[in-house]
Amino acid sequence: MKFTGGAPPTVLVVDDDADCRECVRDLLEGSGFVVAEATNGQTALERLESMPHVVVVVLDLEMPVMNGHELVRIMKENPRLSRLQVLILSGSISVSPRDPPISGLFNKPCDPKHLIAAVEACILRDDVRNDGRQ
Repeated sequence: MKFTGGAPPTVLVVDDDADCRECVRDLLEGSGFVVAEATNGQTALERLESMPHVVVVVLDLEMPVMNGHELVRIMKENPRLSRLQVLILSGSISVSPRDPPISGLFNKPCDPKHLIAAVEACILRDDVRNDGRQ
């Protein structure tokens, strides 16, 4: 995938399972993305506040400290963070109609090609949105 602006976008992978984070990181880096990691929602929120270049968040739902549902709700209340694309990658997908919208849902384990395609689609949506603001 060719990235506009030259630099590859950053994807934040949030999961308390180190093996899962490593697997997703390796997959995304192998596809040309820059990857940052967080072990729970609270750490992810701190990373998002300090890393304005994150475009996509790949998020587990069941984590200690702050789970994925809580993180998405907080993100949607923040004007800058609400623009980020969120892909759920979880062993237990439980989404309520009250949950804020997300960009995609994947059960663990997922087909790597589908996850890469979803991340690329999120990047394209972000590019289109940014072009519309200029």
